[in-house]
Amino acid sequence: MTSVQQIEEQRLLTALDGEADGILVFDEDRTVVWLNRTLSVLLDVTPEEERGASASDFIRRLVAPLSPDTASLQEVAVDLQNDRSIHRSPIRVRERTGDLRWFSLVYDRNATYAVTGYRILHFHDSTGETTARFFRACLDHSPVVVFVQDHNLRYIWSYNRKSGLSDTEVVGRTDADLFGPEDAGRLASLKHLVLETGEVLREEVTVTPGGTRHVLDMTLEPLRDADGGIVGISGTAVDATGRVLAEEECRPGTDTLNLMLRNARDIVYRIELVPVRRFSYISPAVTRIAGYTPKEVYADPDIALRFVHPDDLPLLEAVFQGEFAPDRPLMLRWLRKDGTVIWVESQNVPIRDEKGLLIAIEGIARDVTERKQMEEALRESEERYRLFLQNFQGIAFRTDLEFGSTFIYGSVEEITGYSRENFLRDRQQWYQIIHPDDRPRLAETSRKVRAVPGYATEREYRIIRKDGEVRWLREMIQNVPGTAEVPAHLQGTVYDITGQKRVEEALRLERDKLRAVIDNVNVGIGITDPEGTTLSMNAEGLRIHGFSSEAEMFAELDRYVEEFELRYPDGRPIPLEDWPTSRAMRGEYVRGYDVILIRRESREQKYISYSAVPIYDSRGRVILRVFNMADQSGQKRVEQDLRESEERFRRIFEEAGIGILIADPNGVIIRSNATLHRMLGYSAEELAGRSIADITHPEDLPPTLALYELMAEGRERGVQLEKRYIRKDGRVIWGRLTITFIRDPVGKPLRAISMVEDISERKQIEEALRESEERFRSIFDESPIGIEYYDAAGNLIDINPAALRIFGVLDRDELVGFNLFLDPNIPEQELVRLKSGETVHYTSEFDFELVKRQNLYATSRSGTRYLEVLITGIRQAKEASPGSYVVLVQDITAQVKEDILRRQAYEQIQQNIEQFAILGDHVRQPLQVILGMVELSEGGKEMDIIRDQVDRINDIIRQLDIGWMESRKIRDFLQRHEPA
Repeated sequence: MTSVQQIEEQRLLTALDGEADGILVFDEDRTVVWLNRTLSVLLDVTPEEERGASASDFIRRLVAPLSPDTASLQEVAVDLQNDRSIHRSPIRVRERTGDLRWFSLVYDRNATYAVTGYRILHFHDSTGETTARFFRACLDHSPVVVFVQDHNLRYIWSYNRKSGLSDTEVVGRTDADLFGPEDAGRLASLKHLVLETGEVLREEVTVTPGGTRHVLDMTLEPLRDADGGIVGISGTAVDATGRVLAEEECRPGTDTLNLMLRNARDIVYRIELVPVRRFSYISPAVTRIAGYTPKEVYADPDIALRFVHPDDLPLLEAVFQGEFAPDRPLMLRWLRKDGTVIWVESQNVPIRDEKGLLIAIEGIARDVTERKQMEEALRESEERYRLFLQNFQGIAFRTDLEFGSTFIYGSVEEITGYSRENFLRDRQQWYQIIHPDDRPRLAETSRKVRAVPGYATEREYRIIRKDGEVRWLREMIQNVPGTAEVPAHLQGTVYDITGQKRVEEALRLERDKLRAVIDNVNVGIGITDPEGTTLSMNAEGLRIHGFSSEAEMFAELDRYVEEFELRYPDGRPIPLEDWPTSRAMRGEYVRGYDVILIRRESREQKYISYSAVPIYDSRGRVILRVFNMADQSGQKRVEQDLRESEERFRRIFEEAGIGILIADPNGVIIRSNATLHRMLGYSAEELAGRSIADITHPEDLPPTLALYELMAEGRERGVQLEKRYIRKDGRVIWGRLTITFIRDPVGKPLRAISMVEDISERKQIEEALRESEERFRSIFDESPIGIEYYDAAGNLIDINPAALRIFGVLDRDELVGFNLFLDPNIPEQELVRLKSGETVHYTSEFDFELVKRQNLYATSRSGTRYLEVLITGIRQAKEASPGSYVVLVQDITAQVKEDILRRQAYEQIQQNIEQFAILGDHVRQPLQVILGMVELSEGGKEMDIIRDQVDRINDIIRQLDIGWMESRKIRDFLQRHEPA
C-alpha cells in the first residue's frame, strides 16, 4: 500500500472510530479490514481478532447467534458474499446485558472510500426510534386516552388523537372545565379517593357531554414523586359506550341482533368451505365498504377471490386452509367494485365439524384505509423528524420579547463564533451581531413579531461573527401567545446560507453565460408554467414565431391559441390537449413531434419539429415544461418524400421504428425486428439463440445483467439504461435500452421485452460539446492576451495566466478581493465612462510602485509599464447596467519604447537635413568671395588652380543639396507608411 493509501486509510478509520453507529470495514474481496469501537463493544470482539475474516462469515459467527432474526441475518451474509447492496430494517440484536436492541444494516456496493477502495457496512441503532414509533402507533390507533393530573386535579398531560380533544384543549384545565357539574363531581370523587387511599381504582363511569351518554372504562392510579409521595394521579380511559349499549341491545333477542348487523359499519360474514366455497351470510355493510350488494355476493361463489388484491391472495388462501392463527387480525387489500383499493382488517374464527375438519370461516371485516394512511403519514413524519435531528445544522432558539435568549440550541458557535453561554449566561444580544446595514430593513418585522399575535415571518440578513467574518443567515421566527392571547415569547430557527448565497451568485453568472449560449443556438427554446404561460423564449424561438423581442410575445396560453394553431403534417388540426407542451405537463417526454405552425392572421406556415420535457418538483409535480423547436421548413419537401418512402418500407417489413428483441429470463434472444437487424448488422436467424452478452460491450455487461436480474425479481419496473452494443462488423454503437418483463399470474417472469433506441449521434454530440468546453478553457488559459472577468461590483472572478504574467502575480489567490473600480492606474475619465456603462479602450502608463504602496496585491513588477486595456460591460436582456465585465490587457511597453526611438530618429534626420542646408549656404558665401577675387586678379596659373578648386567645391555642395533633398523624401515616405 502506498503512503497516500496509508494516510487515507488512517484518516478513514480515525473518523469512523468515533461514529455512534457500528462500522464494519472490508475490502473489495469482502475480507474484514477493521471494525470500530461501537461494534467491538456490541459483539465483544477486537479488530485484531477479526482482521482477515470473511465479512459474510463475520455476520454468521458473531451477529446471527445474538439475534432472533437469524434468517434475515443469513440473507445479509449471502448478500455480502455475492456483493449485493443491503438495506435491512429492523434487525434485533441482544446485548451482553441481555437487552434486545433494534438495528438497521446498510451497505452500498457502489460506494467505496477514495484511494483505499474500502467498503462499509453500517449497524445503525434505531431502538429508541422503533420503541417510540410502536408506542405512538399504539396510542394513535387505539381507543385508549392517557392522562396525568396534579394534586389539584388539573390536567398536566394528555395524549390520544382520537379522543376528540387536542392537548391544548385539555392541559391546564380541570374536569369542571370539560364536563357538566354532575359528571365533574362524579369524576372528582373517584380521583380524590385515589389521592387519599393511594390505591389503584378501575370503574365504569357514565358522563353526558353535550347531552350524549358515554360510558368510560377508567383506570386510576396514584402518581408518586421520587420519595414515594403522592403528587397527582395518572389514568387511562376507554370509551366503553359501544360495548355497554351492545350488551343492553342484545338483551331483547335476535331481532335486536339482526338490527345491529344491518346497521353495523363493519362487515359480518360467514363463508362455507364445503362442499364449495360461498358466502352463506354477509351483512349490508358490504355495500358501503366494497360496493357490492349482499345479493351480488350470494350469487357469485368466486366473489371472495375478486374482493382481495391479487398480491394478497396467498394470505386469504392460508385462512381457507386453517394455517392462519385465529387470534391474529388479518390485514388485506380489497378491490372495490369501482376498482379502487382499500385496506380491510378482519378477525376470522375457524368453524370445524365434530371430526375437526375446517368447514367454514366466520368473521368481521373493517375498512381501515384511513388508519393505514395515517400510519404511513406518521411513519413518514417520524422519519422526517429523525432525519431532521440527525442533520440539523442550524440554530433553534427561544427569546423574550426583547430578543434576550432563554433557549438556544444547535450550531451556535460554528455559525456565530459565540458560545451558547455567551447568549444565555452573558446575555449577549443577537441584535448586536446583526450587520448594521441590515438592521433598518429588519425593524418593521421585528416590531410586528413582538406585538401582533400569531405573527410569523421568514427573513434573510447578515451577521458579523465574533472573528469579524460576515455570514448570511435565513431566519424563521414567530411569537408564542401567553394565557391572555398576547405574545409571551419568540421562537424560531436560523440557518447559515452563506454557501447558498455564494452558489446563487455563481449560478447567476453561469445562468448568464448559459443564456448567452441559448440565445445563439439555431434551435428555438422556450419555458412555460403549469397554466401554459410562456415564461421565456430564446432568439431563435422568437424568430420562428415572428416576434422581434420577448415583449411582443403572446405569453398567455389563451392569447397564444388565438394567434397560432398547430396542425399535424397531414394538415389535420391538433387538439390543444395533444400539443407538445400540454403532453409535457402531463408528465410525457415528447421528442421529434413534427407539426405545422400557422399564424392565423398572416396564414404563414412553418414546419417545426418539437421536443418537450416536463420539470418536476420534489413532490413529483410538473412545475415547468421546457420545449425546443427546430425550423425544418426548408427541408420539409425532402423530408416528406423520405418519410413517405420510409413509411412504405416500414409497412412492408415491420411496424416498429426502434429495435426490439424478445428474450427469455436468462437473456437468450428469441425474436428480433428489422430495425434491430439494421442497427447491429445481424439477420433474424443470426440473432436467434444468441445471448444479450454476445451483442453487449464487455464494459457494459455487468450493469446490463444486474438490470435483468432486478427486473426478473420484480424490484425494478420499466427501467432505462444507456449502453454500448457491438455490431456484427465490430463497430460500437450507443443505444437507450428499455426493459419490460411479461409475467405469469403468480408473478414468475416469462419473457423480457427490450426496446433499443440508437443514440450514437447524441453521444457524439455530447462528446463534441465536452471537447468544445475544453477548447474554450484551453483558449482562455493559453491566450497570450491577458483576460480578466469581474462581477457587477467590480470584484475579480477569474484571470488567465497571461494576465498574471503581465501584472507580475505568481498565484491567482493573491488577487482575492481585488476590485477593478479601485485600481488607481485606470484614468479617472475612463473610470467615469466605465461606470456609466460605456466600453473603454485606452493606453495607460501602469505604475507598479503605486500598486505596492497601496498594497493592492503582491507583484514582482517594478517601475512603470505601458498597457493597452479594453474593458467591456456584459449586459443581459432588460438589464440597465452591466452584470459583469471582461478586461483584455496587452503589455505594449516594447512597442511604446520602439515608437519613442522611431520619433527620435525622425527628429535626428530632420536636424541633419536642416544642418546640411545651413552648411551648404555657409560654404557657398566664402566661395563666392574667393571666386570674385580670382576674377579681379590678373590671372596666372595659380588663379586657374584656385578657380578649378572652387568649381570642385561647388560640385560637392550641389551633391550635398541633392543628398538632403533625397533624405527629406525618404523621411516623408517613412512617415506616410509608418504602421498605425
